[in-house]
Amino acid sequence: MSNDAIRLHALTLHEIEAAGALLDAGQTDAYIDAVRRAIVRGHTAATWSAIAQRDHAGRIRDWLMRAVPGARHARTERTGDVAMPRADRDRMRELATRELRYFERFAREIRSGQLSPARIKARAAMYAGAIRPTYYEIRYGHWDIPQRLLPGNQQCRANCRCTISVADLGDGRGLLTRRYSPEADHCSECPPLAGTYTIYRRLR
Repeated sequence: MSNDAIRLHALTLHEIEAAGALLDAGQTDAYIDAVRRAIVRGHTAATWSAIAQRDHAGRIRDWLMRAVPGARHARTERTGDVAMPRADRDRMRELATRELRYFERFAREIRSGQLSPARIKARAAMYAGAIRPTYYEIRYGHWDIPQRLLPGNQQCRANCRCTISVADLGDGRGLLTRRYSPEADHCSECPPLAGTYTIYRRLR
């Protein structure tokens, strides 16, 4: 099972936290721009990773390595000579644009000077949590997965460390497995959701 969703969340979070140095230096606009770029790169990397796992069972991981946050190709929707499929690109843009709308409202609050640096950093870190839903939406978007089973839709929200995987049974059904790490600090909703579930392919 791939842990790409958790790893990409961690990479995006690291980039957002690193941008805090700009805020500490009083470079508010530069900080906002850096966080905005991290959000876009995170969603782009999550989409490439999901495509790799979904379509090629990880054989195009080199695409992902060129698209992870901080990589030189992360700003584009092409990796090397490979273009992102249109449907995935459109869905990624939809999901990322939604997050950016929220962020722009937050950016106005930052510029207002009414938030402490600690509060700004804490709220900015939450945007990394949206990377995982993007990954799962692209990776398993052709399956009808109940929203309650998707990591991040529980009380722990962006802090969720649960993962899901789907095995295709070949007859229109899939076996979804939701896992959680006993070592992680989970909310009360997550442990009872661990297990396997029969799901179905979405009708085209």
